[in-house]
Amino acid sequence: MFTVKLQRGRDMKLVQAEEINIYLAGPADGSDEDPSKRTPAVLSVETIVGAKSDCFWIADTKSGPDSRNGARPKGFAEGVIFYDCAYIENERGATTEIVRPY
Repeated sequence: MFTVKLQRGRDMKLVQAEEINIYLAGPADGSDEDPSKRTPAVLSVETIVGAKSDCFWIADTKSGPDSRNGARPKGFAEGVIFYDCAYIENERGATTEIVRPY
């Protein structure tokens, strides 16, 4: 069992998972047709427990020209929540992976 700590500013959300998948999800020209063209500016962290899965989005919304207004990656709906980073811990509580957009 893994613990995923999703950080957004000073807030932290904890999620338990049996399996974790991380995918590149940053929009790029033509990325709708070809997933291999997606960029690491946005990452999706998929958590799976039994038959239930959830997806969380990791993106840098604090940089760029609109950082004061919370710059959103293009192509995502207004209601999508973006986290700053995710810390993945093993069953002993040791952080084994840090997921950050780049």
